[in-house]
Amino acid sequence: MEQREKGWLAVLLTAVAGYVDGVGFILLAQVYVANMSGNSIALGLGWAQGDVPLMVHRGAAIPAFLVGMVLSRVLLKGAERRGTGWMHGALFAAEALLIVFFIALASSLSTSVLEGRVGYAGLSAVLVLAFAMGVQNGALSRFGPISMRTTHVSGTLASLADEVSGALVGDPEDRAPARRRALVLFAAWAAYVVAAGLGIWLLGTYSVRALLLPVGALLALALASLLGRDV
Repeated sequence: MEQREKGWLAVLLTAVAGYVDGVGFILLAQVYVANMSGNSIALGLGWAQGDVPLMVHRGAAIPAFLVGMVLSRVLLKGAERRGTGWMHGALFAAEALLIVFFIALASSLSTSVLEGRVGYAGLSAVLVLAFAMGVQNGALSRFGPISMRTTHVSGTLASLADEVSGALVGDPEDRAPARRRALVLFAAWAAYVVAAGLGIWLLGTYSVRALLLPVGALLALALASLLGRDV
């Protein structure tokens, strides 16, 4: 049961990232706030074409994401040394508050500012949301027997391929566990895709307030952690 709960936690966090990344991609003119591969390609494209605004607009998310992840890992390691068990919950709560701050910031900006490549106001929106996703990426990467990052799915698909091959041709005693791990990994990938689509769809109706849905999920996880549930 504990491993099953860990698997669903991985799926939920991946869904949160897919949802936020989908909404951010639309609001912020094709900036990925959770998945840095696309931004890295855009950074290289901007350098090759001499497009400095493109490099700033898409590339700024990368250091913000990295700083959020480093800070998250530093806080977790410090909590482990002190024997503190509530840091995961605190990080999820902090991520939720950062998304709320982004909602307030984006609500005060015009569409033209958000979608522009230049301007401190639009850039600050990119930095806040990418930083929040970095915090999530560093907060939790081990889910029972499965190790995965929840803000991007390239590694998830690679791990899925490994588990499927193990389920097909691995040692007989390892095939059933490999099938279970493969199921969790596939569910996480599917959740990323479905949540991204859901976020973009709800964005059309609720505007930036659509991000309150992942905020609620993160606060529920934070509360569960602070009440003593192991996440």
